[in-house]
Amino acid sequence: MVNFNFTNFLFDKRISAPELAKKLKVSYVGVWEMQKRGTIKLSFLRQLESIFGDCSDYIIKEEENQVA
Repeated sequence: MVNFNFTNFLFDKRISAPELAKKLKVSYVGVWEMQKRGTIKLSFLRQLESIFGDCSDYIIKEEENQVA
């Protein structure tokens, strides 16, 4: 699983979760859960990159994710 800033991704791409689900042919509930959880599978990241290009700006690195 990859920590992913889904909210910023959707905002920057100007697309809603239901629109993304339709474009990727996945359920809206699945997209909503990924957004809520903040993680996505690597295969889903590849799907996103095949449509939207480089998505590395939205990957949250481990050291940023940890609280001191």
